[in-house]
Order: sequence, then structure tokens, then C-alpha cells
Amino acid sequence: MTEILQYPFKLIDVFFPQIYFYRVPEIDIEEQTYHLNFNVKVVEDNYPSESEIHCQLKTEENSPVAINLYLVAKYEYIGDDPERDRGLVQQFAREKAVYLLWPQFTQLITTNTSLLGLLPSKILTPFNLDLKVHK
Repeated sequence: MTEILQYPFKLIDVFFPQIYFYRVPEIDIEEQTYHLNFNVKVVEDNYPSESEIHCQLKTEENSPVAINLYLVAKYEYIGDDPERDRGLVQQFAREKAVYLLWPQFTQLITTNTSLLGLLPSKILTPFNLDLKVHK
């Protein structure tokens, strides 16, 4: 008997085509609060062989520390009925993929804010974010 996967997708590649950090020179290095905006977009042009989830995390305008990170994750469909599962890509992005990809963002932010001479930033998990997945 074949096991049916809730989300029949396998991660095949993750990369950051855009990484941007900027620090205002006069900033207080003790503690910073970052107000982050997070957007998710699903690209299904090559479905079922491949789907992409694009995530962008950036600080609000006029922040003393500017962060703009753009991540692309490529997933391969590994199920047995691509037409039945096509609608799962959006749901997968919203309910699972964002949380699996989140450590990529936190590691990059923690490391780079430290390199900017700031205290390593602790980024909360995305559970409190109002995630809107766009096509």
C-alpha cells in the first residue's frame, strides 16, 4: 500500500538572489527592534516537475538598519496525481514551507547584524505573521 503524503513536495534547491543589509553609522548598537514585512509568492509555471516559493523579508522604510532578503525555494512534485494535488502548492507554501525556510532567514540576519557591529538579532518565528500567499 502506497503512503499518501499530505504535501507531496520535496525541496530541491534554496538560494538568495538578493541579500541587502545597511546600517546607519550613528545607530545605538545596544538593542534594535526591527519591524519586518514578509511576502510569499508561489510560481507554478513548471508544475508538476517544479514549483517555486519566493519569500521576501524586509524592514520598513526609514529603519536605522535596512534589511532586504529575497529567497527562492524550488520544490519537486513527488506525488502520483499532479492534477489532484495542484491546489496543494498554495496551501503547502502557507502552512509548511514558510516555517521550513524560516531558519534560512534567521541565520542570515543573526550573522549579518553581528558583522555590522550590532548585537546579534533574535528574529521571532513567523507564527504571528499574517501570511498572504500570492500567485
